[in-house]
Amino acid sequence: MVMRPDRPSRQLSGSELRELLVLRARLRETAVGLPRAALHAALVAMEQAHAGRPPRPVALMTGAELLRELKWRLETASPAELRAGAASVERARRARARREARRAARA
Repeated sequence: MVMRPDRPSRQLSGSELRELLVLRARLRETAVGLPRAALHAALVAMEQAHAGRPPRPVALMTGAELLRELKWRLETASPAELRAGAASVERARRARARREARRAARA
């Protein structure tokens, strides 16, 4: 492993590690049922939260490719990236629940 002086590594505390694992598992499980736009938004949020470099554009992909990319990034994501991705997924999930509740109220 190459140590970079501009990004010193530090060991995560127990609570930070638990949060990381919980967010990773929640994103992996929740992402399967999300529409393509929500997956793309989660990847964009994770890319913008990536420290140390300017965000790169996320390419347009099919739903399966987006899901595979998200799951791959989860293994190497920092806690900040996971929090950004989880927040994006949670917003999409809440919006979907509100739409479904409105449809149910109309019927």
